Amino acid sequence: MNSFSAKLSGWGWEAFFNKANLPEHVLFGVEFDRAEMGMVSQKWPLPSNPQLPDLIPQDLVKAWEGQLNNPATSDIFQGKWLESDSNGKSEPPQQARERRNSNNNVNNHLARCNHVIEVTDFHYQTFLEMLRFLYTNKVTFKKEEQLNITALDLFRIADKYLIDDLRLQAKNEIFNYLTVNDAAEFLFGTAWKYPELKEHAMKYVVLNFVHIRQTTGFKNILSDLANHPQYAEILNEILAELFPVTPVNTGKPTKEEAS
Repeated sequence: MNSFSAKLSGWGWEAFFNKANLPEHVLFGVEFDRAEMGMVSQKWPLPSNPQLPDLIPQDLVKAWEGQLNNPATSDIFQGKWLESDSNGKSEPPQQARERRNSNNNVNNHLARCNHVIEVTDFHYQTFLEMLRFLYTNKVTFKKEEQLNITALDLFRIADKYLIDDLRLQAKNEIFNYLTVNDAAEFLFGTAWKYPELKEHAMKYVVLNFVHIRQTTGFKNILSDLANHPQYAEILNEILAELFPVTPVNTGKPTKEEAS
């Protein structure tokens, strides 16, 4: 083998075969006993642990999502474990621990925690839905505000943590369901705080201002200006769009008309 080593002289194919004996073109081929054309579908199950009573889901998305419901690895938010019951409803930490019989796992997890970050400006259900999106790239919007996972809830948290994909989906959801009845309260109450929301909300309000100014939402704003500090500024912007600046009409004939 030394005679064919790159470190010694005389290495390579020329050392064992005379190039002059080779034809000008050499064709190397492989012969198959059987060849078939077609698509073959193969599903590989996720690794399983025989000590776990529950089967590991075949769907990778469900497997990732399931990690959020694992008290041994889940995060803590506002003093609550980010976990939910089988109906998707969040539970207080004590009930969740009793139902899952996982006190040992929880204690072990707490013992491993080196850092605790207290988040106080978002509901823990909102935070959970954000994490679910990061794990699975899926998000669920609910219209009921008490559930704390409305499109606006998710837009706010995505905007703070710079999650562009989630923010875009939440923004689209907001404007897909915006109506004349809630447009005024949305613009004067929330949208003005976020430039990209304000821009689209302003266009919608300007186009539909004749109807929006007659809604209960707009009248509620007029009766509670103290809690809408941007009312005057936003209204001026709306009026500027509705009535662009034009030359003053003095009532006198122009030079062209006089001549």
